[in-house]
Parts: sequence; C-alpha cells; structure tokens
Amino acid sequence: MKKLLQMFLLFIFILFSCSERKLDNFSAGIFEFDIDGNRLIVVPAKIGDIKCNLMVDTGCDVCIFRKDFAEKLNKSYVIPTFAIDANKNTKIESLLKSKQNLRIGDFNFGKFKFTTDSLDIFFMKNIDGIIGTNILKHCILKLDYSNKKGYLIPFNKFKKADVIGEYEKTKIDINSHISIEIDKNQYKMLIDSGAVNTYLDLDNSVYIKDLIKLKKLKSEHKSAYSLRQVEIEKCKSESGFSIGKLKLKPIIYNSYKFKKHFFQKNKTLIAGLNFISELNWIFDYMHNTVYIAKDNNRKFILDSYKYKIKDPVLCSKDGSLNITWYFDKNPLQNIFDIKSSDRIYAINNISYKSCIEKFGEDKGVDLFFRTLYSLDFDTITVIRNGRKLELRRKK
Repeated sequence: MKKLLQMFLLFIFILFSCSERKLDNFSAGIFEFDIDGNRLIVVPAKIGDIKCNLMVDTGCDVCIFRKDFAEKLNKSYVIPTFAIDANKNTKIESLLKSKQNLRIGDFNFGKFKFTTDSLDIFFMKNIDGIIGTNILKHCILKLDYSNKKGYLIPFNKFKKADVIGEYEKTKIDINSHISIEIDKNQYKMLIDSGAVNTYLDLDNSVYIKDLIKLKKLKSEHKSAYSLRQVEIEKCKSESGFSIGKLKLKPIIYNSYKFKKHFFQKNKTLIAGLNFISELNWIFDYMHNTVYIAKDNNRKFILDSYKYKIKDPVLCSKDGSLNITWYFDKNPLQNIFDIKSSDRIYAINNISYKSCIEKFGEDKGVDLFFRTLYSLDFDTITVIRNGRKLELRRKK
C-alpha cells in the first residue's frame, strides 16, 4: 500500500511538471532594476493586485514565499513535499499553486507553484518571497555589475551577436551549476545569488591551495548551509581557475560544514555575491547557457603583483597583522625602515580593523591587502616592541 501511494504521488508530480506552459512575453519591455554587490537582488512585483518585493535567487529552482505573505494569496493545494528542519526532523510541506498571475514590470509569468517558509535565514524583513530559476527560465536575466544594473529581457529582444567577443559562453543547468577548472581538475560551481559569500564544504573533494588564511570564523546561527556551530576559516586561494577561456584568480571563500543532504555531488563550490559581483552575467536558462565577462572596472586581487604574502596572522589583542612573505621577499623593506619582526597596524593611518568596519568584511579585507600589495602609500604604522610606530616612506 505504501509503495502504491508513493507511485501515485510521483505520477501526480510528473503530471503537474509536464503541464507547465511555456511563456513567451514577446510583447514585454526590458525591465531594469538596481543591483549592488553588497546587497541581495530584490525586485518589485505584483501577484494579482498584491504588491510585493521578491528576491532573485539563482541558487534556488523553486519559488518560496514568506508564510504570513502566502496567506494573502489566492492559491490551491497541489502536492505534499518533504523537507528537513534545523533539528534534522523530516516534515511535510505543501506545494501550492497561485490562482493569480505573477507580474514583474511588463513580464507576465502566469500562475506559478511555490512553497512557504519563514525566510529568516536571509535576515531580510523587506522581502515577501524568492523567485528561482523556474521563473527566470522564461526570460533573459542580465546582471551588469559594471554599471550596477540588472535587467529582465524578453527572448526576442536579446541579440546574441552583441555579446560575442566580450562575453565567454558556457553551459549552465537549471540548478545554476557551471563547470570550472582548478589546477587542471574539473569541478562544479553553483552560482547562487541568494548567498552572500563563497563557500567550500569541509568534507568536499575540491582541492584549492590556500595562499592566505585571512581569519578564523565561527558560525553563530543555524542556516540552510549549516546545522550547527563549527570552526571555519576565511581563505584566499593561491591557484587561479578558469571558466572556459576566461581566466580568473583568486577566490575568497569560507570553509564550511554543510548539511549532508545539501549536495547531490561532492565536487561543488557555492559562489555567492562576493564572487558574482566581480563579473557581469547573462543567464539564459531556457537554452542552458550563461554568458560571463570580466568587469573592466575591477581586478581580482594578486593578478599582477610580483610579491606574495604567505601567511598573515591577525593579532586579536591590537588588531595588527603579523605577515610572512614568500621567499622572505618583503618589498616594504625597500621603501620603509621596517623590521621583519614589525606587525602591520595601519596604512596611511587606516587600520586593518577600521577598514573592515567601514567597508564590510569581504570588501575591507580586499581593499586593505590590495593597497598593501600596491606599495603605493606614504605611511605605514607598525607595532614594534608593544608600541605603535609610524614609518614614513624613504626619500
């Protein structure tokens, strides 16, 4: 009896999946919205006559709505789905279908299926739901971080000829996996605009040489990525990697402990907004294609630096950095009266700690080390024999 019930539920699920009609939206205009690498992507929308704010999540293949908002919608019950909560308990949730059309700008995405959740893991009270690739496949999604603009584009208004030469074309599946190469090994990368950082599972078989272990972190909340508190590290890779012919380096990522059921494959990196916002993207899920281009206004750290840091260690007492350079080649000694035992506290009177506080963790670390590598600053403050000492550039 149990097997018959399972087969019946599977049949109903396949029936509803196959019955989804294709939306063309040929008459729709291009919908433009603002994007920022420091914030999740949110667009205004309407479901029937109800206005809402929806997060664009390329790492999700379903729509998810906040439970209290879903109560406002005219909907019908479709089929039960199974989920695992933070305490590892299996729970049954409903897959629902709206009786009203979803509209974003001129786009009419029709009636759609969705589930409900509290959405607390995103720490955002101004979003009512999430739209995933099941909606995004009905249009072209363009993320132009060079100009801080995003676009939803009808298929008939997207000209492939305009991106040839500027963009690298590669395959992407409906779950947003693309292929990358690290040290001549092939891996999968999940392009997840719903994640802030880039993550690598501690149990993962992806091998990345660490150039810099920036700091130790501790997960302090249960989320979709972790069920418990674990010691993790923020790292910067030594190895470059490539997406097709596009050469990139390095990756700043967090090592993490994921739920066992989170990945189907164990050779996957999750690339969040700190990675996504360094590039420009055009997603065409209907044709399993993504176009990727470098942002000419930015440079990945260490692309062109002659000297490299081996192992910076943060002194929690005073916020200074004890830095070791590869091959003992300390370029600072050529322009400052600095000693190998000095710990770096500030550059041009801006401390490492204040840089992170002002610009955020990822951007702050990036900016401080980018400036340090450039060697283009007038003063450097060090900790020597327990005291701060400001050193000026040699004349």
